Amino acid sequence: MDLKFSRERDRVRKRLKDDLEYFSKIRNKNITESEIELISRSIAFKIDLDDPIFGHKGTSWIANEILRNKYSSNNKD
Repeated sequence: MDLKFSRERDRVRKRLKDDLEYFSKIRNKNITESEIELISRSIAFKIDLDDPIFGHKGTSWIANEILRNKYSSNNKD
């Protein structure tokens, strides 16, 4: 794996983790640190870093979508 690519992916993982922590606190979502770490690693691995949509929307949008879809009060999971 390209070192620049892995550094970028790690930067995305850290930003996503920070965004998940921030938005889960302000929205009072019940999500643990270990869940946040697992989600941020999984998503950062799957993201196409060259996708212009990701470049435009960024990690805060992804964090909000994760919390809205997986941790909404209407979701029974």
